Amino acid sequence: MFMDAPGKPDSFCNSRKVQMVEHSDLAYMLNIWRPLPDVVSLLKEGGRFKIYQLAASPSKGRSDTAAVQLTATKKTQFQELPPLQDVLEQIYTERQVTEFSQFLEPHFTAAYGEVDVVGLVICTQLKPGAAPLVYLSDETSNVVVLKFYTDLGQLALEEPTRPSTFIAAANLRWRSEHMSGVPVLFAGDRSFIAANPKEQHLQRGIQKLRQSIQLDKAYCACTTEDCIAHAPTMEHKYSNSL
Repeated sequence: MFMDAPGKPDSFCNSRKVQMVEHSDLAYMLNIWRPLPDVVSLLKEGGRFKIYQLAASPSKGRSDTAAVQLTATKKTQFQELPPLQDVLEQIYTERQVTEFSQFLEPHFTAAYGEVDVVGLVICTQLKPGAAPLVYLSDETSNVVVLKFYTDLGQLALEEPTRPSTFIAAANLRWRSEHMSGVPVLFAGDRSFIAANPKEQHLQRGIQKLRQSIQLDKAYCACTTEDCIAHAPTMEHKYSNSL
């Protein structure tokens, strides 16, 4: 069984990371370098497979959710198996957008430590030598912050993270951390940020958010003030016009 990493167009993907789960809930990260089209089409979320000839090593990345990293080789073979519905129901649920209010619940946990969200960018914190921060708001002015380990320019995310932009973010790490009361979500190498996602649950989430939020200056002024209140020393970057 496995959970896939959504987002990047398959035809342009040099590598693919797939999170796999055993019946015991033990998770592994599978790296496939330059996967063939038939492999990409085969490995879908919720599938059950037997995989041969993999190389194993300890995970080193701080954003990894699995303790063991598996790497496909030229000899690796994938065998699709019939699904086991009773096992599937125990270890796999279809992706859904996590509401910002859920991060404020004391006992909230994320499946395999990862979440998908949609939000309206209200401001960013870009300080030399510091991790970039992007603040998102929902329709009720709940705020979360996305923390990146790489410069937004290097990730080609300067445009999608401009204030007043609706974005979707998938495969974010949740570690129950907060900054000045604001829940923090960590963007790793499996994370995907887009203003126009292809995944249906993210499309529905953005559409619902657009319909809920009245994009007027009064709303944006309010949420920007909330952002400033949560991070009073940060450098702000926001839009004066919509």
